[in-house]
Amino acid sequence: MKLRVWIEKNLMSYSHQPTQRPEYISPLFLAILRGYSVFIEVYGVQSTELKAFIVDKIEDLKARDIVELDVKEKSTITEYMVICSGTSKTHVKSIAEHVALESKNAGIPPLGIEGRDGSEWVLVDMGNVILHVMQDHTRDFYQLEKLWSDNHA
Repeated sequence: MKLRVWIEKNLMSYSHQPTQRPEYISPLFLAILRGYSVFIEVYGVQSTELKAFIVDKIEDLKARDIVELDVKEKSTITEYMVICSGTSKTHVKSIAEHVALESKNAGIPPLGIEGRDGSEWVLVDMGNVILHVMQDHTRDFYQLEKLWSDNHA
């Protein structure tokens, strides 16, 4: 994964007064404070490659009933959802943590992980792909496949 960063000057005026600044303030933060717009683009990993990576990692830990959903046309927050089941709270938590660890090792850290404490349903937000790891009864109750599928009535 690579980052491309560029900075543009806002059209609004700003005042800059030279001050003694601590060395730990990042140049990006200073650019924002001075009225510049900072754009950061993450590139190098395609959504389909990330989805395949996630599916491979959940298969490593024997996740069950894996479903891949393309939600590009239905969601503004992600392109794909991967839904799978674990056999117990421990299994659900292990699957999610395995994906988080392996993705971090590959240089693609998750944006967030939710639900680890209860482990009925753990969500791993990888940006363009969101992984839902659920216990069977939780998956049956929420029916995410039905909610996000093309055949949803």
